[in-house]
Amino acid sequence: MDVDKDPVQLPNPHTPMAFLNPELAYQLTIAIYVHVLIWDLMNNFHQDLSLAKGHPLRFPTVSYFLSRLACLGFVLFVVVAQTAPLDVSCLQFGKAASWFYAPAVSTTSLLFLIRLRAIFDGHPLIRIVFSGLWLVVLAACLTPGLGLINDNIGTTKYCVQTTVEPYVGAATIVPLINDTLVFLAISWKLMGIAYDTAYPLRSASGLRFRVRAFFRGDYLPAFSRGLLQDGQVYYL
Repeated sequence: MDVDKDPVQLPNPHTPMAFLNPELAYQLTIAIYVHVLIWDLMNNFHQDLSLAKGHPLRFPTVSYFLSRLACLGFVLFVVVAQTAPLDVSCLQFGKAASWFYAPAVSTTSLLFLIRLRAIFDGHPLIRIVFSGLWLVVLAACLTPGLGLINDNIGTTKYCVQTTVEPYVGAATIVPLINDTLVFLAISWKLMGIAYDTAYPLRSASGLRFRVRAFFRGDYLPAFSRGLLQDGQVYYL
């Protein structure tokens, strides 16, 4: 293994990869990303297979697999764009990676919306409002494809972002606001279920029980508790 051990000669001695020769650093970086990707696929393979075989092909199921595929495509594009020398135009490849951001984030937010619409069944106004918010998320997620520009690093085949338009920030801010509102709405509804089913919530010490219901899912039925905790994991 060819390792440079003299930090004085390194352009950035605080970067671990700087102590390796370029070829080894490239291979190690790719290996890390590939291992994480394989772990994610294998970790969810059994659940995905059960979902595909044991449930009818309906809109929520299709949305879930579209989200998985879109996220996979986006991650692959970004990893290749940031780590691999490309024989194609950095501008075009960067645009493709940026456009993959829209389906990756919007379909994932759509899963959260589907959950909210199920929980708020019988509340058409709330369902319409949050469906409209999801359309705003979709529009915001299109901005990276318009406002991000990649170019080659000098004369190399590696790519770097050279232009980031200010409006591209909406691609992260808007989904964050939407997911926060959806999470709070679902949690509020589930806390209402806990309030109706647990008499201690009506006592003078109700705040303590409300906090426990919000963070731990206490006093909730098993299915509702699972929805709350799964939503917490997604939001975090």
